[in-house]
Amino acid sequence: MDRRAALDAVAGYQLRGESFLFADKPPLARRSGTVKTANGKVYDLSDAGARRAMLDEGLRYWFDAIRNAIRDIEPSALVGVGVFAPNEPNPWRPTDDARVVLMEPIWASTLDFVDVHAYPGYMPFDPLAEDLRLSRGDQGKPVLMGEFGAFRFAFSTPAAGAAGLLAWQVASCAYGIDG
Repeated sequence: MDRRAALDAVAGYQLRGESFLFADKPPLARRSGTVKTANGKVYDLSDAGARRAMLDEGLRYWFDAIRNAIRDIEPSALVGVGVFAPNEPNPWRPTDDARVVLMEPIWASTLDFVDVHAYPGYMPFDPLAEDLRLSRGDQGKPVLMGEFGAFRFAFSTPAAGAAGLLAWQVASCAYGIDG
């Protein structure tokens, strides 16, 4: 702002390229005691429901607080987050993958857009959309597929990869992916 940046040329601010937490790091790795998080609440780590509430409420608090801070400086700014699909209900990553992706706090937040990263080859688009908690049609906020590509393990030739990506992009339209 002090240097007169051309903020009207910024399409949007993305809080994380891919939003996830590690299950094997504190506080998620702890199974006892309590933790007070940034939202001021105290959670009992021995209670599965409280642990889930800590994640949902904590992430939503973080998304909304950062968005509000950006909007305090640039009131017309669009703010979003990038994400790859959770590993449930349709597993697509190894079961020992410690990354935890939660879609519910993203959809419940005040974020202006969601940037999904979805690659063909792991599973068909429909189950991946289910993991991302995408419904057919409007999601309530714009959804972009900001990252996708054709891996060699999934496609035997560049032409097959190009055809696969086109089919993937077409499949995404049914779920209201906007760009």
